[in-house]
Amino acid sequence: AKYLELLRTRGRAAERAAAPAVHTETGRMLVADGWDVLRTHTVASLGAWQALVTARWNNATLRDADRLVSARKVIIVREEPSVRVR
Repeated sequence: AKYLELLRTRGRAAERAAAPAVHTETGRMLVADGWDVLRTHTVASLGAWQALVTARWNNATLRDADRLVSARKVIIVREEPSVRVR
């Protein structure tokens, strides 16, 4: 709940100002024996993803929010030619 409150009060504005995500969503999700938070980010390229990670690290509000995250997983949901590395 502290994480969601931080996102609501300061995090979303900081993300819009600093992070190059095309679209971001946050939602509560029932996982096993309790609720958890799922965040999705849509970016145009792997370079944009790196810029997003860097922007989050360089912004104190977003860095504070990241400290409340206990587990993180990055998944590319579908193949996209514009984000191919090779």
